[in-house]
Amino acid sequence: MKIGIAFFALLLTLAANVGHSFAQGADLKAVYYKDGDLFTIGVDGEPRQLTHDGIPKGPLVWSRDGTKIAFLRKIDHAVAIDNLVVIDSETGRTLSDILIGPVSSGEAYPFDYIERIQWLTADTIAAAGNVNPSSDDTLVFDTKTGEELTDYLDDTGGPVFSPDGEHAAVEGGMPHWTPLYGREPELDIDYRRVYPAKGVKVTLLTTPAWSEDSKEVAVAAEDNRSKRASIVVCGLQGACESTALPAGKWDPDENYQIQWNGGRVYLTAPEGTWSSQRGDSTAAASSPPPDLKAAATGLTTGLREQIQKLGGKGPDFWCADCALAKLPREAPEN
Repeated sequence: MKIGIAFFALLLTLAANVGHSFAQGADLKAVYYKDGDLFTIGVDGEPRQLTHDGIPKGPLVWSRDGTKIAFLRKIDHAVAIDNLVVIDSETGRTLSDILIGPVSSGEAYPFDYIERIQWLTADTIAAAGNVNPSSDDTLVFDTKTGEELTDYLDDTGGPVFSPDGEHAAVEGGMPHWTPLYGREPELDIDYRRVYPAKGVKVTLLTTPAWSEDSKEVAVAAEDNRSKRASIVVCGLQGACESTALPAGKWDPDENYQIQWNGGRVYLTAPEGTWSSQRGDSTAAASSPPPDLKAAATGLTTGLREQIQKLGGKGPDFWCADCALAKLPREAPEN
């Protein structure tokens, strides 16, 4: 009991240090794997075992409401490429058991294994596999029926799904085997090209970023002819608006970050941060937006250290009202 109280106090201190009140992390919990089985742990510091089969698992990811946990379970490749499983986070009861690329189907898949999974809605999960050095194939499954609903092929690491999980932004037109002169990068929303106009060549400087209401997508791009860079915002129906960025050299190999904060779009580069909103002709120099990933990392430090001491690996964290709640519910490859 004393250990639990001390651990609770540690989480309180860490949450305060990253600028979040403890109320925002009071329900913080994690799932992790150890010796092939899954365990959960909360602020009381007491682990609870959910599975008992000893079969290797991972990556792991909580559903957005914290009631379910999805993961990949090792399976013989003579049966399927991978095995997507969803369990109840309280009882460990299996809710879904989906074979990805079952051999019995006779269908050929362009990847050998699944690298990432992401909850999209309460009942849909995306599972992504690498096709080649530049392209990913992402399948979307209905966890209630096990049905494969759709798939997306992307040239830059997979589609970016909207916060409500209903839409996907994809960058295409630039597979790695295509010579530079033959590439024509484009931004698609739900399989529809929205930017740039056909025949216009641009360099996409960032991955797409969705607005919080899932109605718009932002990306930074440079026109190949004029060499002018801009923040481009496109709606679901394809109407796009550009806001000019400062003149200068924009390197496509640089790590530019684009994100929304309210109704503004922020582009962060090594030289500084610029932001704009609909109707602006020129982006304004700005302070960087809140770093939700850094806040979430700070919030989970204490629990992560506790899991490591227990011999656990590959944790995923959840809370109802903290920085974690604003991030996509996705898990990378183990």
